[in-house]
Parts: sequence; structure tokens; C-alpha cells
Amino acid sequence: MRSVWAAALLLRRIRADRGSLALLLVVVATTSFLLAAAPRLLNRVTDDALRTSLRSVTSAERDVRVSQSARIPPGPGGGVSAPASQGDRLADGFPSTLAALVSGRTMVVTTVRLDVPQPPIDQTRLSLRYQDGLTEITRLVAGRWPESRGVPLQPGGFWGGGDGTGAANPPPVTVEAALSTVEARKIGVGVGDRLGVAVDETDPLVAGTPFFLGPTEVLVVGLFEPLDPNAADWSGDTSLLDVALTGSIFRPIMNATAYVSAAIYPDLFASGLPFRYEWRFHTDPDR
Repeated sequence: MRSVWAAALLLRRIRADRGSLALLLVVVATTSFLLAAAPRLLNRVTDDALRTSLRSVTSAERDVRVSQSARIPPGPGGGVSAPASQGDRLADGFPSTLAALVSGRTMVVTTVRLDVPQPPIDQTRLSLRYQDGLTEITRLVAGRWPESRGVPLQPGGFWGGGDGTGAANPPPVTVEAALSTVEARKIGVGVGDRLGVAVDETDPLVAGTPFFLGPTEVLVVGLFEPLDPNAADWSGDTSLLDVALTGSIFRPIMNATAYVSAAIYPDLFASGLPFRYEWRFHTDPDR
């Protein structure tokens, strides 16, 4: 009887507090829903914020760039096949989540900085660079694209000059290169001009190591312009389009970068000088 009485009392309480009980059930259900949905909502908001951030920044800010200062032999295929293979190995080491975002790759190989002892205008330093796909994102406006002449650069040796053969005045090795129209104008050269060059001893890659390059000259064979100077291809590095000024207002130094073909890499490598390598892995925000 006592159990029946208790059940009857409970039913009367429920009928009397029906509104409060319904409110309690709504609160509990809403709380449970929010607790279950909050992590998904947070993930969604975070993902949207990340996508927005990646789309709003420049390519240089979201791409993965790996650089190395070294000497990578040309490899059996010649050209830049060995440095390209190094880029493959780097990509293979990416975690799958990062590898899925990579939509393309650009490799850049740059020589140590070279000094121009007899500049046409102001003091000039010149770097020679191969960059993947440059001929596809530029237009040739004068001359032609550079080629390899098949003559390796000669190291001058440590603590001395010459070409290593005992010749007092060996003929210079000619390296064909192309410049942007802006750079050519600012350093005062055109198609057909030749610039004698030597190793710039202030370059960090050779600082403290007195290395001498054999007689070498850079022959300007072409001038180019970018198809779109604001394209992502130039994001973060426009050194192939314009000079960088250093020095002082009274003694400016023009730092220019000239494009060379992949085929000339073995000839440049023979100089014994180190190179700067960079592999740029382009990420796609839509992925």
C-alpha cells in the first residue's frame, strides 16, 4: 500500500509541476544539443577562418619553401636533374596532410654573387639564376633566350689567379644570360653587351674563403618582361625583374639577377663555387 501511495503522490506532483518539468526537459535537451554541436561548430568556424586566411595572403606567405646552400652535382642527365631530384626527395618527406595541399613546384638555382669590376654606370653585382618556367611567364622583347656554349667556368684557385694552366692571360669564358628590361636599363646594358665578372668576396657563401674565378664574362643575349608582374609567380621574390639597391645614397650598389638556361648548370658547377638552391612548393587554398 505504501508503494501505491507513493506512486499516486508522484503522479500528483508531476501534474502539478507539469510546466516546470517541461522547462527542465527543454533545458536538458538544449544543453545536450549544444554540448554535442559545439565541437563541430568550432571546427567549422576554424576551418572557414583558415581558408579565408590562406586566400587573403600572398602565395609567398602560404607556400612551403625549402632552401639550401651547397654544391649538388649536375647528375647523369645533365642540366639541373640532380637538384630537381633533391626536390623530389623533399616532397616525399612531407606528411600526407601537407602533400595533399601542394599543387605545383618551382625550383630556383642561384650562383654566388658576382662583382662587375667595370660597371657601365654604378657599382654592380650580378647573380646568375635558373628558375623553372621563367620563359612561360615572361615575353622576350629583344634578342633570344640564353644557351650553353659547353665551356666550363674555370676556377682561379685559392690565393691566386690564372686559369690553373699557367696561362697569364687566358681568354674569358662566356656565359650567356638574359635580363629584364628594367634591370638592363638600370645597370646600363643591352643585347650584345659583355660584363666581365669576378667573385664578390662579400657574399656570405664565400666570405672568409678567398676564392678566385678564372676569367669570365656575361654576355647579354636577351631582354624580357613579365606577362603579369603581379602574378603569384613573382610573389615574395622579384629579383629577376628589378635591381635591389644597397650601399649608400652617395655610393649605390646595383644588385641584379640574370636568367641562365638549365643546360649551363654543369658549366657553372665546374667553377667550384657553391650555389643557393630553393624549392618552392605551391599550396592550393581550395584543397
